[in-house]
Amino acid sequence: MRRILFFVFVFLILLFISDCCYAAFIEKIGIIEDTNKKLKFLIKSKITSYKAFMLSRHYPKLVLDIKDTFIKRGYKKRLKPKGGIISCIYIGNRKKGARIVFVSKRRSGFKYRIEQKEKYLIVTCWPKSKRKIIKGKYLPIPKPRKGNIKGLLKTASKRTEGEIGITKIPTYTGQRISLDFYKADLHNVFRLFAEISGKNFIVSDKVKGTITMTLKNVPWDFALDLILEVENLKKEERLNTYIIKPIEKKEKGKGELIVRKVSENTIRLARLLKKKEENIRRAERLIKKAYDLEKKKKIKDALRLYEEATELWEDNIDLLKKTAYLYYKEGNYARAYYFANRALKLNPNDSEAALYGALSAIKLSKNKDANILFDIAIKGEPKLPEAYYDYALFLEKQKDYIHALAVYEEYEDMFGPVLQTSLSIAELYTKLGNKKKACKKYKEIMAAGFNMSSFIKKEINDKIKQYCIER
Repeated sequence: MRRILFFVFVFLILLFISDCCYAAFIEKIGIIEDTNKKLKFLIKSKITSYKAFMLSRHYPKLVLDIKDTFIKRGYKKRLKPKGGIISCIYIGNRKKGARIVFVSKRRSGFKYRIEQKEKYLIVTCWPKSKRKIIKGKYLPIPKPRKGNIKGLLKTASKRTEGEIGITKIPTYTGQRISLDFYKADLHNVFRLFAEISGKNFIVSDKVKGTITMTLKNVPWDFALDLILEVENLKKEERLNTYIIKPIEKKEKGKGELIVRKVSENTIRLARLLKKKEENIRRAERLIKKAYDLEKKKKIKDALRLYEEATELWEDNIDLLKKTAYLYYKEGNYARAYYFANRALKLNPNDSEAALYGALSAIKLSKNKDANILFDIAIKGEPKLPEAYYDYALFLEKQKDYIHALAVYEEYEDMFGPVLQTSLSIAELYTKLGNKKKACKKYKEIMAAGFNMSSFIKKEINDKIKQYCIER
């Protein structure tokens, strides 16, 4: 009996030792997000210790070693992401644990962040950016994305022609045409409209006469309505077919032709359209001259012509943003603020215009306006890293630490961490009294592979000793 109890006791001890000492296995591993802007890799297991480092020979590689945790048989040993950051991921086991290697798709390498959340280890990779961040300074103002000659000469916002002033006029959507008739037979004119529009035309024999007219760059359906009004004709549309006949009023059994004047609204629209087209042509000539001056570094002369063009082409949002950008670069923040707000009236969701306005507002000490414009800049399109970083820095300077922290973290989630944003996040945790999170962030910075001076490394290690003391 004693011998049996002894063996049971030994068996239980061995079982206990095996449970304590045998390594854990990874429950789940794989890619959860894969785009040209971000790659996310997830590892699910009870991980006690890991180490990450970069190898820079040929194409840079991130090596992640997980201690006392192994990959089960059956998992793929090689993954090929489809995005533009990582070319290949190798997965395997070593004597002391699992090893995962991320191979860069570009010689320039990539940025990465490793986060541990309960049972999960998440590796996020981003492409490297060329942005240089200096502590406490806003990022250089980004150029407008459509600030070249091609973008400036393209109408950015299309107005509905049917809405001029308060009076509403029918909207014309037909293909734009130019016509020049001299005593042309009306039947031949309507045959031309049939070819242009692709519609069927039936013209009554009662339609007679000739017409002389010159129209440039107008919708064909607008030109057709003008001819009908001038010649006292009407159209009926049935199954893609126009029936053209005179306007008649039957009175006591006799047909009587009614003479009608051309609609004042139609004439007004035609004049406004013609005036607008002339202004745009003049603005295009000014933009070309201004762009040439800008390339020759004659910015003040270029701005004078750009500003003149904005008065002629009021709804060209790209032109307004270009003017705001150049005024900011020249140090004329009041004019930059004015043109940025003009652009925002055309598109309240434009992040470039909002960012130019926000940075100008800071220079003009309009902090309330800057706050509103920064909020528009990060919610609008396109997504600009400068908008997120500058807004976070602005909030930090205003001592709004909670919101600043949220925007810094949003920046890192979207564009990847850089040393300065990571340090700012760690410092804000300290200011908010959360030493546990500050400790975790400083450790994350040390494992992230940033290029750091020995002075910064020493400073971070001192912070880790200060905040990571286990109580």
